[in-house]
Amino acid sequence: MLKPVFMLLCVVTLLLNTLQSYAAEVDLYFVRHGETRFNKSGRVQGWADSPLTPDGVRTAKALGQGLKSTPFIAVWTSDTGRARDTAQLILQARDATPPLIESRALREVSYGQFEGQATRLMWDAAASTVGLASQAALMRAFTAGEKSIADVVNALADADTAHEAEHYPQAAARLKQAVDEIARQAQRAGGGNVLIVSHGMAITVLLHELGYSAQRKPLKNASVTRVHYDAAGHYNVEDVDNIRFVKRGQVEQ
Repeated sequence: MLKPVFMLLCVVTLLLNTLQSYAAEVDLYFVRHGETRFNKSGRVQGWADSPLTPDGVRTAKALGQGLKSTPFIAVWTSDTGRARDTAQLILQARDATPPLIESRALREVSYGQFEGQATRLMWDAAASTVGLASQAALMRAFTAGEKSIADVVNALADADTAHEAEHYPQAAARLKQAVDEIARQAQRAGGGNVLIVSHGMAITVLLHELGYSAQRKPLKNASVTRVHYDAAGHYNVEDVDNIRFVKRGQVEQ
């Protein structure tokens, strides 16, 4: 008689532990990498890469200081050098950190043949594909809500005559799938805060996929965007493009 009771207790305990792990809640801290040489010189930087500038290094260190009191159960980064370096600089302020996990899926949107070229040339070409005269006109249409981020990314890809750039559905699916898995892993581990260092357009695309379309200007370097993942597996965007952690860290340095 004791054996069936013991087995029943084991099954109940296992179920309770499973339910508890999936009931955990997760806060995702998305960070755009620090300023790079291509950022400063106005060159296209999607899958192409360039080093952080001295100011980019200082800002990433300040962000790390500002986030020092925020515990992270996991740290993820795009596999590009600028994102990896930013993540490592953020973690310098800590005595102990989780392992840094790199993911190709967290990369910036790919801009195909435009990579490394002058940014203005790419944006002017993209504007032309949607019947607008210039980069400025396209950005005005985006800021005014006349063009969505999906429209913008598709225009950039359509302008690539080599057909190597990512269209919105491709980039969005890649990023959403990666973040879904990161959130679920964190939930299975008991929940908590997760740091994800990625890229400006990539984070904006992801926000749009999560139903947040109010971000109508480029994210600032080293800004924090916080998204809550609840026990039911729903996302809620709580804070976007915030540099208060950088400012806090600059004061504490």
